[in-house]
Amino acid sequence: MALTRLSTLAEAKAIQEYLKKAGYAFSPYFVMEKASYKQVQNEGKTEAKYQSLAKQAKELVNIVIIVIVVIIVNVVIIVISSNIRPSLTKSSFISYLLFLNFS
Repeated sequence: MALTRLSTLAEAKAIQEYLKKAGYAFSPYFVMEKASYKQVQNEGKTEAKYQSLAKQAKELVNIVIIVIVVIIVNVVIIVISSNIRPSLTKSSFISYLLFLNFS
């Protein structure tokens, strides 16, 4: 889970603390809600004029890419191991995959 549209750092930390206590997995990176960031999106641009906003967005994108790569690697491993362990069912495969990546 990625947090976006946050008003303050305190809000981000409070939400992260709540999610952690509730047992949800979330990215340590987040994007603040800033008027300038909205303007960049409204203009259809891909990069923020302000370095801090660009850095936040890049960190979030990088963690999303890492999660996708981990999922793909796990799928390959599970497919290979399912040839060895044919008892691996679709539901146990999904449970296993979610457990590996989001716990």
